[in-house]
Amino acid sequence: MQQYFEKQIFPILTPLAVDPAHPFPVMSNLSLNLAIVLQGPETEETRFARVKVPDSLSRFVPLPADLHPKSDRPVVWAGVSLEQIIADNLNALFPGMTIQEHHATSIAGSKLSLRLKIRSVPDS
Repeated sequence: MQQYFEKQIFPILTPLAVDPAHPFPVMSNLSLNLAIVLQGPETEETRFARVKVPDSLSRFVPLPADLHPKSDRPVVWAGVSLEQIIADNLNALFPGMTIQEHHATSIAGSKLSLRLKIRSVPDS
């Protein structure tokens, strides 16, 4: 699985950090993403990042026969999700950072629209 990650997945990933210089990235409708909480190496500062799970690859990756679970019954299919392979290799995407947690997430909906009304409040 490590070789598959390095040759097929890693080259097409684009991790995006969220900080004051990089606002929250736009997430495509129905796209699968990993939300990641990181800690920087020099500071205790917690950071947030996002990695889009590529939809150009199969969502589930078959395991090689030598990695199939051992069982008395024949194995019909054994595999792992693409997002789990990425999650298992987050250190390669964020070298020097401490991965505190990660979660798979997606947004379902046609549009998210937020409106903010600002009213003037008279001085009392």
